[in-house]
Amino acid sequence: MDIESEDQIVKFWIKQHFRARFGSIINEPVPDALLGLLRESNECTDFEIPDDRPHPNRPTSTAQEG
Repeated sequence: MDIESEDQIVKFWIKQHFRARFGSIINEPVPDALLGLLRESNECTDFEIPDDRPHPNRPTSTAQEG
C-alpha cells in the first residue's frame, strides 16, 4: 500500500472516530502534522475505533446510587 493510500485510511479513521465520539460530521481536513505523528507511532497499526462512551443503560461513575 502506498503512502497516499495509508494517509487516506488514517484520515478516514480519524473522521470516523470523531463522528462516533461527538456525533457530528467533521468537515475540516486532517492536519499533515497529525498524520506524521500517527505514521511514526507503533500504535497506529490497528484502526479499531474504541467505543468508550458510557452505555445508555448503565449508570455512570457520577450517578448516585439509590
